Amino acid sequence: MLLAGAAAWLVLNAVVYLLAPLLDVSPGTVARFFGSLVVPGAAATVQLWTGRAVVLGAALGWSLLYPAAARHLPGQGWLQGIVYGTGIWLLSALTLPLLGALHPSPGALPPAPAAAGVAFPGLLGLGFAGAAGLILSILAHQAFGATLGMLLAMQERGAA
Repeated sequence: MLLAGAAAWLVLNAVVYLLAPLLDVSPGTVARFFGSLVVPGAAATVQLWTGRAVVLGAALGWSLLYPAAARHLPGQGWLQGIVYGTGIWLLSALTLPLLGALHPSPGALPPAPAAAGVAFPGLLGLGFAGAAGLILSILAHQAFGATLGMLLAMQERGAA
């Protein structure tokens, strides 16, 4: 499961870095936001790589929860994964404003994170890059889920 989660995280990143230029979205904004939560006073590069590690950890965590959720999702393999990825996106997108409000930068409330050079996510993450960022985020989460679902379905068929 963890290997499938890591592979799905790589696909998520590939989707982000391939589509971001087409959608005129900066690909490191979300990672930098999460990194700035963990190491608020660190340099931007440290925050970026810390944020990437946080997202990888989340991907691995979601991959461990997938088998329990997949039993209740429609379809098979990749389709279950797309539904799961969409659910992860929705849960994450609805949680972002709370995380932004809890940001440890001075003032701890908007617009403090932006004042510290970190975008405030806003509702559904629209503060990161508007509608284009929202679309990119949904597609990246669906690619993560589809990859995870497909790989775990293949693993399950191989074990049967």
